[in-house]
Amino acid sequence: MLQLYVFNPTDDWDDDRPPPSALRPGEYLRHAPAWEPDINETLLMLDPAVGVSLLPINPFGPLEYLAAQLTEAADRLAAGKRALIRSSIESVPTYLALEPGDDATYLSVLGRFPNDMEHWPLAPGPYYSRSDRRAELHAFVDAHRDELRPGGARSDWMSRDEKRLQNIRLADPSLLAALRAEAADAVRLYETLRPLARRS
Repeated sequence: MLQLYVFNPTDDWDDDRPPPSALRPGEYLRHAPAWEPDINETLLMLDPAVGVSLLPINPFGPLEYLAAQLTEAADRLAAGKRALIRSSIESVPTYLALEPGDDATYLSVLGRFPNDMEHWPLAPGPYYSRSDRRAELHAFVDAHRDELRPGGARSDWMSRDEKRLQNIRLADPSLLAALRAEAADAVRLYETLRPLARRS
């Protein structure tokens, strides 16, 4: 299961261990901890039962960006199509592919995209995209999927961990519902925190 987390920005953490305060948006809303997360830094993690937990490309970027992408991913997977999730915290974004198979959905980190193809996999929104470039983006992945795999022409900049994160099997039948629920909780948290962020 792919899960979104927020965390206390004062935490000490690294790629090998998540922040000790990390909470999913719904958990944060229920428990109302004393600390306030930075809405511009979120984490994506996998359920430990999958065999991988913290993704090495974290943090993943603003809360509202990731919430919209989880909803888009669920919609595409429901239609039997590949979904993409783009990181936004680094100068060079990383893309995750969620690809439907016969028995499960498979998650992989993709190699580097050309600069002029680093689009958001989203319809136009107030923060992340002024034009709809989804068809162009997905057409690029279709045409260059093998080049975006480890060992492919676009994999030179992939880290060892990114090359390891290939074809991770997500077999939970509730995946799509869970992605949508995670996105809905993230939107509720964003709407709760946004007025506070504006005053800070």
